Formats: sequence, C-alpha cells, structure tokens
Amino acid sequence: MLNTIVSIPPYARLVRFASTDAARLAYQAVQDFIFRHEEVELSVYNLVVAQVPHVVVLGEQPGAALDEQISYLLADGVATHLPSELVRQLAARRGQQEGPWSERHPGLPGERLS
Repeated sequence: MLNTIVSIPPYARLVRFASTDAARLAYQAVQDFIFRHEEVELSVYNLVVAQVPHVVVLGEQPGAALDEQISYLLADGVATHLPSELVRQLAARRGQQEGPWSERHPGLPGERLS
C-alpha cells in the first residue's frame, strides 16, 4: 500500500462530553440524523481520547440548516481540538467505506487509540 497523505475533510466537528453516556446519546442522534438525510456526506465516530469521551463528525460541508441541526444534537458537549494525526486517521477510515451505510469504528469506547 502506498503512503498517501490524508487531509482533514472540509467539515470537522470535534466535541468532548462529560460522560460516555452523553457521548453515546449524541453519537446515536447524529448517526440517526445522517441516516435520515441521505444527501449529507458525513461520518460520525464515538471514541474516548485520554479518558475523555468524544464525538467526531467528518465529511463534506452540509447546508446551513443541516449544520444547525447537527450543532443542536451536539449541544451537550463542548467543541474541542484533537491531535490532527488522529483526525486524519478517522478521515482515512472514512475514505475506506464501501457503501453509503458502511461503518468502521477505530475502537470500542474506552479503547486507547494510537
């Protein structure tokens, strides 16, 4: 496999949560939203980084109204930054999807990501 540089998608929402339950609820809400709005090109991830639960939404920029709805679904969390290499790894996984409903998760909640 050739080494390719993966860039961070145009739309990247990185949100941390106070608990894994809150992150899970937000993740499920965004996932359901994506399934209902086939026109959006987004992927959502629920992961724990440094013992802090996060939800990450990556993809193509949705329209303003859809972005506002996603913001509402993530409102219980706090916007944050994550290491750019981690975001690139998630973007690379997103690029490996084989269909509109294909999902790949980097690990289970609480699993350490390298």
